[in-house]
Amino acid sequence: MKKVERITFKLYPTEEQKQIMLLNCNNARFAYNWGVARLKEIVENEHRYPTKYDLATEFAKFKKQPGFEWLNQKPASQRATKLAIVNSLGMSLSKFAKKQNNFPSFHSKRNARMSYFSHEGTTVYEHDRVRLENLGWVKCRNNLPLDDNNAKICAPSVIFNGDYFELSCCIKYKTPVKPKYHFSDVDIHHEPIGIDIGVH
Repeated sequence: MKKVERITFKLYPTEEQKQIMLLNCNNARFAYNWGVARLKEIVENEHRYPTKYDLATEFAKFKKQPGFEWLNQKPASQRATKLAIVNSLGMSLSKFAKKQNNFPSFHSKRNARMSYFSHEGTTVYEHDRVRLENLGWVKCRNNLPLDDNNAKICAPSVIFNGDYFELSCCIKYKTPVKPKYHFSDVDIHHEPIGIDIGVH
């Protein structure tokens, strides 16, 4: 498969979908910060670095404890908290290991920009709407390069920038193609979009 640039485009969710998206953002932010706190604790006390999968497995047990039932309540996405650790914190750990970034830090609740990773296996684009995990169909612009049987959506993340929601994703093609779209309100990014999640 040939990977092309990551694209980001605006979403037009219903009021109910907006509330679910914000819930997922907040839960993902909490999970990320829990992971950072637990990571620091293990490094300081045990002098080792746990893997992102170790942290995700431990968090799955943690959120079953009394007092944290809200993390498991529907319509929240259970995958959003897992991917906050596996994808977001995992990316931060990888950059730190390569000396490309500092040790992962907490993300503040005061930052209006929030986001969470969605399940790529259930993400489908169709003309002027996109189907997202635990949201159903969400309205968006049409004439995107996702409207192609040759295209595959990868690493989709829902972003709230304080004013509106966007979807950021990578596109992979089964066979090489020449871009045939001209973007007017789609941002092309040459670097992956980072996840900004803070304290619950």
